[in-house]
Amino acid sequence: MTGWKLGYEDLKALRPDIIMASGSAWGQEGPWARRPGFDHVAQALSGIMYEQGGGPDKEPHALIGGFADSIGGIVLAFGIASALYVRAATGQGQHVDVSLISGMTTMQSRELIRFLRTNEQPGFEFRRAATYTHYRTSEGRYVAIAANTQEMWERFCDVAAPHLKVDPRFADPFGRFDNKMELVGVMEELFLTHTSDEWEAMLVQADVPHAPVLPYRDYVEHPQVVANHLIQEIDTPNLGKMRVPGPPVHMSLTPPHIPGGGPELGQNTEDILLEAGYTWEDIEGFHRDDVISSIGAGESKHLRPQA
Repeated sequence: MTGWKLGYEDLKALRPDIIMASGSAWGQEGPWARRPGFDHVAQALSGIMYEQGGGPDKEPHALIGGFADSIGGIVLAFGIASALYVRAATGQGQHVDVSLISGMTTMQSRELIRFLRTNEQPGFEFRRAATYTHYRTSEGRYVAIAANTQEMWERFCDVAAPHLKVDPRFADPFGRFDNKMELVGVMEELFLTHTSDEWEAMLVQADVPHAPVLPYRDYVEHPQVVANHLIQEIDTPNLGKMRVPGPPVHMSLTPPHIPGGGPELGQNTEDILLEAGYTWEDIEGFHRDDVISSIGAGESKHLRPQA
């Protein structure tokens, strides 16, 4: 952008309070600033592949495709909103810069702080704790629990296994930590004695955080997802009606919604060029020279005004 005279300093000279947002793979500074990059390679550099894979001595595993892209976009949107707030309060614009690796660094704050304090990266553990994991039930489904306080553990025992409450190996948090894998074995056998629905009823009675482990086909139809409008239906110009994830933020005064599909290729190009002062002759020349592209394989979406 700077090479095209469209960098922040160039635009600031035209409008001092402008807010310019930049999203890149590696950031604006440093030896990698000019390198190309995508989601997968940003995950690789960020350390999360080894964290997800079990640590530096294990095989690395990537997260779902687009994870670094999505987090980078969310962080960039947060930066833009912050800059808009600053401008409303002070009248000052600024350059907002977010990279894929800056977003990934933020998402790994807990794990990175642990490493920076201990110089160790234990990586992903299949069972982080015996009472903060998921277990298979009698019909082959899985239930996740998060009984991470002493009170929750005792309530769980009251409804599911009273004998564990007084077992000296598991009676307190330190014992459950020291004897984690022993307790995991006990819990695996215990959860196989009931169905998922039966566990749901018991865990609700015990007021222990829990949830079924769902595939997408069940998640999108779950009553909690439906009640919060997390999946919505939109109209698109090419695909007709389709279901998409809804806005994650609910706002009482200005509720957001998904208005439709994304813009067509070049849908707004001509409008922007006209607003910028270019003429129809200029725009037609841009099309002929393949400088711009828009709907209809390069054909103008507007009818040029007749003389």
